[in-house]
Amino acid sequence: MTTRLNFDIALDGRLSLGERIDAFDRLSQRDQGIVEEILYTRSAKRKICPDCGTALGQTPHCTTCATLDPLEEEEFNLTTSLGAAPDLKYDGGKPRMDLLVSGMPRALQEVAEVMTFGARKYEDHSWKTLDRAEPRYMAASLRHEIALAKGEEQDPESGLHHLAHKICCDLFRLELALQGSEVS
Repeated sequence: MTTRLNFDIALDGRLSLGERIDAFDRLSQRDQGIVEEILYTRSAKRKICPDCGTALGQTPHCTTCATLDPLEEEEFNLTTSLGAAPDLKYDGGKPRMDLLVSGMPRALQEVAEVMTFGARKYEDHSWKTLDRAEPRYMAASLRHEIALAKGEEQDPESGLHHLAHKICCDLFRLELALQGSEVS
């Protein structure tokens, strides 16, 4: 009964924020996740960003903090009591990786072809150990960009689209930069 009471208090918008936070803190981690999803879904129905409280307009994301509109996320069935629905998954606010595959399969295929070409020519993931990788991949990316600007669509060595080569170079740079920021 205490869990249910804390659950109800944490969701009761008429109570003070302090009372709701105290009740929330007394819940198990699993139940806290359920409360967060319910609050997230409630804010979606009112078209309010759950992260910053800004009213959402016609765009599918909050223009203040760039949070994805919860209505664009999967619908969650949170009408059950504290028992989680069998298909409940806490992925609100996480990146929609499926959008890459469903939205741009040809581009991803071409980038994978470039990666395969590079792996055959050198070896798998050799780009990770290249000395002075950042300036060298920037230069390579720009060479492919210039070839495109001059009207050359296919790389003469690989036969693949210059833009796919450029994207690979830029992805290498991004991955290395992100890895570097994790170490820092």
